[in-house]
Amino acid sequence: MNNKYENNSYLKKIIQKFEASEYEKFKEEDFVNLIFFYIKNKDLNYAEKIYKIAAIQFPASYELKISKIQILIEKKQNFEAEKQIKKLLKLNYLDIRLWLFRGINYASMAIFNKSVKIFDFIEKEFTFDKKRVFHNIAQIFMNHLRYDIAAKYLRKALEEDENDVDIILDLAFCYEKEGDYSQSINLYLKYASIDAFSKEVWHNLGILYSKTGNYKKAIEAYNFALALEEDYYPVLINKANVYLKRGFYMHALRLVKRSEKIHPEDPDLLYLKGAIFYNLKLYKKSLYYLKKSYEKGNRSAELKKYLLDTYCKTNPQEAFKFIKNILSKDRTDHKMWFYAAKYFEKRNNFDKSLIALKKAIKNFPYDKDYWLLTADVLLNSGKIDASIKNLLLAKLFLKENEIIYLKIVSILLISGKINKAKKIFNEIIKKDKKAFDKLAKIHPEQKHLNIFK
Repeated sequence: MNNKYENNSYLKKIIQKFEASEYEKFKEEDFVNLIFFYIKNKDLNYAEKIYKIAAIQFPASYELKISKIQILIEKKQNFEAEKQIKKLLKLNYLDIRLWLFRGINYASMAIFNKSVKIFDFIEKEFTFDKKRVFHNIAQIFMNHLRYDIAAKYLRKALEEDENDVDIILDLAFCYEKEGDYSQSINLYLKYASIDAFSKEVWHNLGILYSKTGNYKKAIEAYNFALALEEDYYPVLINKANVYLKRGFYMHALRLVKRSEKIHPEDPDLLYLKGAIFYNLKLYKKSLYYLKKSYEKGNRSAELKKYLLDTYCKTNPQEAFKFIKNILSKDRTDHKMWFYAAKYFEKRNNFDKSLIALKKAIKNFPYDKDYWLLTADVLLNSGKIDASIKNLLLAKLFLKENEIIYLKIVSILLISGKINKAKKIFNEIIKKDKKAFDKLAKIHPEQKHLNIFK
């Protein structure tokens, strides 16, 4: 049983009386409040026990039946909850709570389209506190990882109060999860304009700027956070990571040393130190810290890549053992299949590289690098038509297809099919004036590109 009473003398009193079995004189509302308290604190079995006792004393109580529905939804007894909701709707069709519970219940069953229809019906047919209710609805979808639907209701909530910082934070989080970093950044900046003293918001801005490649802005945001708390560990780590990405390895190392005073055995810190030493070409030191990070449970794709690259520099046989070890434990690790493909491709073992790439794409067909490397391996194997077919297939899975078409142009140029290459490139350049510069980055022969000038 949960003994958290909250700061409420009335609630504390009825809890104590119930525990002492002195509930004969309880009013209906006493039971309802008690049940809600235990639902809120996730002690569903105790809430159900109270309901059963209360139902004996108040068998016709409408409010107790509402409480029962809440318990059923929380316990994932969704079909029974729907059955009880339908019964009560016949008694009171205009009780907004029943419709809200119905929407929540469908969301709990992952039937999101029905859930959204019910919530939209509520918006159309009822008058209510829109800010609070829409925010609560959004949090339901956030709990189910449907950030796209949550964002819809958070926008509605924000229309009611554009300066509500809790709604702003939740919407910024949803946009970030959906990959809409510019919208997320704008919302965090809006929050900062309301409250400039939130280190967490400046930290989040730093992360988002880093994700968009705006490292200068990321450093500025991290500096704001550190001005609020000079030893704010997550910011020290992420700022060091930005310096690593920009190639300022000694700056990164100084931040790592500051961080070591706080959490010296943190796997993320050990990885970062290993990555810095790798880029400083201190491979033995790099291997020591990368292995230590891995042993402490870090399984990030970045760590695996650095560890594999370090093995390749120091002991290629160990690199192959590392690949085999990872894939023996998880055959769905698409990043490791990709790294394996690169390992074999560098050693001109194109057949094994292609096998690994097929595994990577089968497990995750949405990464353009997998398709582009496949095209290169096929091309290096002399399979020009197969390389182009592979890229045409990639279009079915990738949102951004321009790089795929540019790669096809490059392959056509290499194979001497100039007219076809020109035709495709002319269509690309109409939409993107920078297409020539992009093609120049991926095409190995500069002389071929003169035909487009």
